[in-house]
Amino acid sequence: MPKYGPVKITNNTIMDEAHDATLAEVALADPILLGKIDKLFACNVGEYISLPQLVAVGDQSSGKSSVLEGLTGLIFPRDSGLCTQFATQIIFRRMKNLDRREISASIIPDLSVMPEQEHKLRAWSASGTHTMTASGFSKMMQEVHDLMGLSTRSGDSEPTFSNSVPRLEICGPDEDHLSVIDVPGIFKNTTMGSTTKADMVLEIIEMAHELDPTGARTLGIMTKPDLVDKGAEDKVIDLIENGSTTGQLGRVSSDNYGISTLRARLKELLTSNVRRVFPEVRVELSKKLKEATKALDALGIERHSAEQQRRILLDIVADFQSITRHALSTDYGSTDIFNNEELRLATMISTRNSRFSKDMAIRGHEYNFVSGNVDSEDEQQKQSKENGKLILSYDATIFKSDASRKLPDFPDIQEILESPKLVPAPRSFGIHTWTDQVYSSSRGFEIGTFNPTIVSTLFKQQTAKWPSIGMGYISDIIIILHQFIVRILDTICVDKGIAASIISLIMDELTDRYRLAQERVKFLLTVEREGTLMTMNHYLNDNLQRCCQNRLCAAMALLTLQDSKYGEVAADYYLITGPQTPINLLSPTWVNDLSSNKLRGIAGENANILRKRHQLRKQIEDLEAGKKVLAS
Repeated sequence: MPKYGPVKITNNTIMDEAHDATLAEVALADPILLGKIDKLFACNVGEYISLPQLVAVGDQSSGKSSVLEGLTGLIFPRDSGLCTQFATQIIFRRMKNLDRREISASIIPDLSVMPEQEHKLRAWSASGTHTMTASGFSKMMQEVHDLMGLSTRSGDSEPTFSNSVPRLEICGPDEDHLSVIDVPGIFKNTTMGSTTKADMVLEIIEMAHELDPTGARTLGIMTKPDLVDKGAEDKVIDLIENGSTTGQLGRVSSDNYGISTLRARLKELLTSNVRRVFPEVRVELSKKLKEATKALDALGIERHSAEQQRRILLDIVADFQSITRHALSTDYGSTDIFNNEELRLATMISTRNSRFSKDMAIRGHEYNFVSGNVDSEDEQQKQSKENGKLILSYDATIFKSDASRKLPDFPDIQEILESPKLVPAPRSFGIHTWTDQVYSSSRGFEIGTFNPTIVSTLFKQQTAKWPSIGMGYISDIIIILHQFIVRILDTICVDKGIAASIISLIMDELTDRYRLAQERVKFLLTVEREGTLMTMNHYLNDNLQRCCQNRLCAAMALLTLQDSKYGEVAADYYLITGPQTPINLLSPTWVNDLSSNKLRGIAGENANILRKRHQLRKQIEDLEAGKKVLAS
């Protein structure tokens, strides 16, 4: 069913009256009101809200054309089939200033047509005609058919139907004020032995009842009663006698016969509906206009030209840099975006730094350090328990966390992240036994001292967990940063496709910078664990002078960097505040250096957005025009 409103129907024919009026309560014969209604239809307002209009609907060969001819005095083409592929609006207006009938034609384009096609349809017109014969009508419809690009034969891949509407306006000194939409006939076939023409009548009545449950807008018209299938007469009589469930199709009395009676009845019904619904039109029009404007605003600024696309990206970059500055300075009250705590970048990194430092202090060594001269395992276990109490009070949560990574993987960067590894707690006792074993297995010809390489061996084994902790830490910082970049872009980009395109374009360089930070941590780990051991502690030599073999662990304690900052330094410089940090990638320079193809690939509008933007602008234009019609 086309979108022209209510349904006036019957037998094989439905006269449907499209709904929702326009101005003040005025009778049907008021040419000003009818003129405004027609202008609203001409503005395509009928595509968005219902307007009062008579619409004829029925099966093919149901007598619909004969009824319309009787109402309008216009001869409809019956043999070309052209009128079966689109609706046609026919407007009759009485104009006393004319001395004879004048006929003009135009086309109201459907909203879905592209701008070029819309321009062609609007540019077409026919005027200067004073009579319209069946052949003239047919010739005009053929021209409209060709202009719409509709199918002419089976399999030609052209569309069969069009929602664009040819508009035929007939004005003259003796014309009635009447407008009718002629809708293509409904395709139904009777089935031998099961479905008759009388059954088809019932089907059409069901359609009318579905669209107009109360029957207030539906009028049934009985046509061709002499052609009822043999044996189906009772069904037709029953239909007339009993009527529909709404009571609109009751018994046909003698004063309901003929075209003149039908014309008067239609005017009466249309007037009634106009008075009933017109107050809603202005409100509904304003509502639709506001919705369309809001939908257009939601699409953001138009991005057709390179200048528009570059301006969009520069605005996005400016917003990104501003939010990043606020995030790093913990100015979280500057925007509601920081209500999401995962976007509080400085806090997230600071928290992870603390966990890293504690992991290093609590789990970063192979053996717990034991102070004093503890020779027995029992004494070592006792002291280990005391140390354990201190560790638990230091940070119970971290103590229980035995994974090198604290955060789950994030899409897009999974392949560069260090896999989580188990980082067990240090051994509670046995450090003296271990150092004795290493010393015993490394003895040479030293006199009064020990082989200096022993310290390096002990240090490397004691710090065996550092790589897992350090690489897990830097992976988590990368996740925090990447998550921040992706989610900030997704938030500030009205078109989510732009955010995805930006990430896709900078992904390789982001990954390179993430890997650079990882490589720097690996480098520092190698230097710390395998390079020449040094310390600035001037007491070390004095301590070594006083040390014996079973006190070697004291020297180890001085050398072990339990609060090492190497990971945090690398993370801060390479990922957060340094000149090559990933968050500095998005800058005005980056935007200005983009080629035309890349610019269009990121910020250009796809066909769907272009089509939607065109449709919304067209809708706003039509509704604004309709608003002016109502105000005139």
